[in-house]
Amino acid sequence: HCEDGTLQGLLELMNLPYVGAGVVGSAVGMDKIVMKAIFNENQLPTLPYVWWDQQEWEIGADAIIEDVETTLPYPLFVKPAMGGSSIGVAYVENQDELLSAIEVAGHYSRRMLAEQAVEDPIEINCAVMGTEEPTGSVCEQPITEANFLSFDDKYIHQEDESSGMAGADRKIPAPISEELTLHVQQLAERTFQVLDCAGVARIDFLVDADENVYVNEINTIPGSYSYYLWAHQGIEFPQLVSELIDLAFASHVKKNTLTYTYTTNLLSQADASLSKLKKGNKLGDTA
Repeated sequence: HCEDGTLQGLLELMNLPYVGAGVVGSAVGMDKIVMKAIFNENQLPTLPYVWWDQQEWEIGADAIIEDVETTLPYPLFVKPAMGGSSIGVAYVENQDELLSAIEVAGHYSRRMLAEQAVEDPIEINCAVMGTEEPTGSVCEQPITEANFLSFDDKYIHQEDESSGMAGADRKIPAPISEELTLHVQQLAERTFQVLDCAGVARIDFLVDADENVYVNEINTIPGSYSYYLWAHQGIEFPQLVSELIDLAFASHVKKNTLTYTYTTNLLSQADASLSKLKKGNKLGDTA
């Protein structure tokens, strides 16, 4: 629960400063269904999807399959709504694979979604740092031989298995045009702002053959804080950590200047009104 808003809520209750997104940004960033709904509401490009929960699946699996196949063409992805690191995510090309993928996803989340796949996509990631006026990093292109960057790609099939995403294969900067790079950075910064994030987050994108860009997801606590992207811009890890701590303290100080209580004599007024009402009733009874 370190990334879903639970820990952040505890720290808020204790009035302690902390690095990273707050309760809302953390919670939304972990729920793919809510995340995509907010993306759509704010005109952030995202791929079409269909979602359902476990109870709906148990009651009407046939109707959900029909909805998915009517709305989305194969191939597509099935994902648990909650979770990260591509755990429980499956690429499916037919109904049999769809049924199998839904069974697997149901082990990881009560709610699931099917999402349209992009044919031969380029995966582009961009980190963002700041608060109200965030700054995007250099873009990277993760390298994978599969249809998507799997858990194994991120954490297993790499030279240094202890380094997580920092040790995965990638191209930095991503081999894309300056115009496309700027567009991705602007979308990353806007996504960061829409979800009210803070500190460092990494936004992952899919780019199709026509260079249409889709926001795939946000990682509000990215592996290794995506230091490898900032290092390319001359910000080494110790400096990155120092800046994140400074941002956390600045946000905490600013939060504590806000008013969270409102003094009113509302209850006293209500008591006076009630007494007046009772007095009026007594006069009526006397008459």
